[in-house]
Amino acid sequence: MKRKYKYLIGIFVVFCSLSVVLDFATMFKGSTVSTTVPQTKNEYCARVEPYPIPEQLKRAVSFIIERYSKNQKDWYQNVGMDYLKMKNCIDISFTNLNSEGAEGMFSFDESVSTPERLVIQVDQSYINLDELSTALLLTHELTHARQFVREYFGGPKLDCVQKETEAYAQQTLFSMISLTKEEQNSLTSRIETGSTSSNQVRFFEQLVNWGYDATKGCTNAKDKDQCFLDGLVKSIKSWVISQSAYKEQCGI
Repeated sequence: MKRKYKYLIGIFVVFCSLSVVLDFATMFKGSTVSTTVPQTKNEYCARVEPYPIPEQLKRAVSFIIERYSKNQKDWYQNVGMDYLKMKNCIDISFTNLNSEGAEGMFSFDESVSTPERLVIQVDQSYINLDELSTALLLTHELTHARQFVREYFGGPKLDCVQKETEAYAQQTLFSMISLTKEEQNSLTSRIETGSTSSNQVRFFEQLVNWGYDATKGCTNAKDKDQCFLDGLVKSIKSWVISQSAYKEQCGI
C-alpha cells in the first residue's frame, strides 16, 4: 500500500493543479438532465437555525465544509458551498444501525427527508471516534444529501448505482485532496497497525487503490483530469455493482 499511496499523492498534486471546472453529472454518460441547479431565495435551506445535532457530528460537518472551501478550484469549492447552504437543514443523529449492516445512512425516502430536513443516521459506534473517522463517513452521506437536494431543485437525476458511485468518488477525492499529509499518514498507520474500529478508516485503503487505478493510462492523455475521473468512476462503478448489498439495494 505504501508504494501506491506515495505515488497517488503525487498524481493528485498534478490533478489539483488543473483549472477546468468539473461536474460529476457529466461523468455519467447518457444523462440528458441539466446539471444547472436553479437558485432559490433560500438556496436549498430556509431554516435560520441548525438542528440540535451532537457536538462531535457538528464538528465533523464543519471540518468537511472548511476543507472543501479552502481548495482553490471552483469545481471543488462548489461542493463545499452546497454543504454550507444545506447545513441548517442537516439533521444527523446517532443510532444503532446494526440491523442495517451500515455505519451511516441518508434517507432518500421523501416521507423522512425533505430539503428542510435531511436525515442522516450514524451508528452509535462512532460516538467515541475521532473527527477524522467521522468525517470520512459523513463525506459519503453528505454526498447523498446533496444528490437529494440537487434533484429536488431540478438538478441531475441519478440512479441508485450512480448515486453510490458518486458518493464513493467524493470520498476518494476528499481523502486525497482535502486531507493533509499528516492526516493521510495517520489513516495509513491505523490501517497498517490495526488500531482502528472504524470500517471507514479501513476503507481508506480501497479509496487509495481506486485513485491509483484511475491514474493508469492517463500519463499521455490530452485531458488528464477527465481521463482520471473516467477511470475513477469506472473502477468504483465496477465495485458497486459487484457487491451483494448494492445488488439488492439497487435491484441489479
